[in-house]
Amino acid sequence: MFQKVLVAFDIAHKEHGLKILKRGQELCNEGGELKVIYVGEEIPSYMDFAVPQDVVDEGVEDTRKRLKKIVADNDIHAEVLVKRGRPHIEILEYANESGIDLIMVASHNPGIQDYLIGSTAARIVRHAQCSVLVDRGDEH
Repeated sequence: MFQKVLVAFDIAHKEHGLKILKRGQELCNEGGELKVIYVGEEIPSYMDFAVPQDVVDEGVEDTRKRLKKIVADNDIHAEVLVKRGRPHIEILEYANESGIDLIMVASHNPGIQDYLIGSTAARIVRHAQCSVLVDRGDEH
């Protein structure tokens, strides 16, 4: 069991994320901390001028509300975090700063592009300073 569990959640794959979030709650010690994080990719600098900051801020807040609703609707007690940036970097930085014991992340079956550039899950596994649980889901 773990004292501080961080679940990386991808809103685009809600069902898989919910599955590992529930598992994260089970793996958390009584009185432990469960945190769920979503990291949205940054807008490329060449597009920065076309997207006003208030639109970006509204998107972050909308994502936070959606994630809080998912957590509440499923009777999960977790702190919700929404960040912008490169997902693996933001997740790893938060885990290190917060003393996370376990990072849980969903992963898809790798395709050729993952071998060339690496998936978020693979980057987290390679660089994490704590335990990492990768859930492939039901698609093998």
